[in-house]
Amino acid sequence: MQLAVLLANRDGALSAIEWSQAWARAQDLAERFDALVEGPEQQPVLDQAARLDEVCAALDMQVGLTLILGCAQPAGEVLAIAREMGFVHDGPGLAWMSDEGIARFTLARPDGAPFDAGVGGVSKLNLLLDVPCSPSDDRAFGRMVDVGLDLASRLRAELVDDQGRPVHAGADESIDARLRTLYGHLDQSGLRSASPRALRVFS
Repeated sequence: MQLAVLLANRDGALSAIEWSQAWARAQDLAERFDALVEGPEQQPVLDQAARLDEVCAALDMQVGLTLILGCAQPAGEVLAIAREMGFVHDGPGLAWMSDEGIARFTLARPDGAPFDAGVGGVSKLNLLLDVPCSPSDDRAFGRMVDVGLDLASRLRAELVDDQGRPVHAGADESIDARLRTLYGHLDQSGLRSASPRALRVFS
C-alpha cells in the first residue's frame, strides 16, 4: 500500500506537524495490517515541500473583474440571465466552461453565497480567472472581458478592474500576452494548467 502526501497548496508548504500527522496515520494503518512503514526522513520532505511552494508561488495568478449593477436586482433574475448566456452551476457560483467541460472562469456573489440564497438583491458580481486551474487559452482574459461586457450590458451594469477602472473591449491584449507566458511556464514546470496535478497544488 502506498500513501501520497501533498507537499504544498495555496495554504503553503507541508509543515512538520502535518508530516508527523501523516506518519502517525501510516503507522496506525501498519498496525492494523501487521505491516511496517517505509518512508523518507522528515527534513528532506520538508525541504522538497518548501521548494515546491516557491515554484508554485511564482506561477500562481488570479485575475478578477467586478460587475457593479446600477441598482440591486433580484438574485433569481441575475441567475436566469447568466444561465441564458451559457454559465453553468459550479458550487455556490457559476462557471463559463471550455469545450472539455473545464471552468475557464467563474461568476460569484462577493459574499460567496449561492445565487438562490435568501431574498435580497444583488448589486455586485465577481468574475475570476484562476490561471493555474483554467485550461490554457490564447485569449483567457480577453474571453472573460468579452463575456463580462455582454453580461454587464444585459444587467445594466459596469465592468471594472481591480482598481475600479472601467474595462473596455480591446483592453486585454497586454494581460493575455502575460498569461500566455505563464501558461507556458506552468507546462515547463510539470504543472500544466487545469491538470489534476495543478488542481491539487493550486487548491
